[in-house]
Amino acid sequence: MQKRLRLLSLIIGSILLLCFIFSILFMVVCRNADEHFNGINPQQDNASLMNAYLTRVYFTIVTASTTGFGDISPKSGIARFLTCLLILLVMVQGFYLIVNIRTLLQS
Repeated sequence: MQKRLRLLSLIIGSILLLCFIFSILFMVVCRNADEHFNGINPQQDNASLMNAYLTRVYFTIVTASTTGFGDISPKSGIARFLTCLLILLVMVQGFYLIVNIRTLLQS
């Protein structure tokens, strides 16, 4: 039981950490939304730091969950690179979860 709980908390924690790190990366590296993203209103994005960060969190979660609504998309090379890196890391985490699902289900 303790091993299952530890593995589950590791997987959930790593997913949350990945989303947090990429939200910060998108915030710092791609600060000028008009230059790096399609679909982000520059006036709203520049109005407050919290609004800009929440937009990046939204983009990261929608991308990481493979929902991909299409309302925000990367435009610049660095934004596309970070988005591809995020998708690859989420795929690796998904494969890790699939490989370890047997450990989670064993009693």
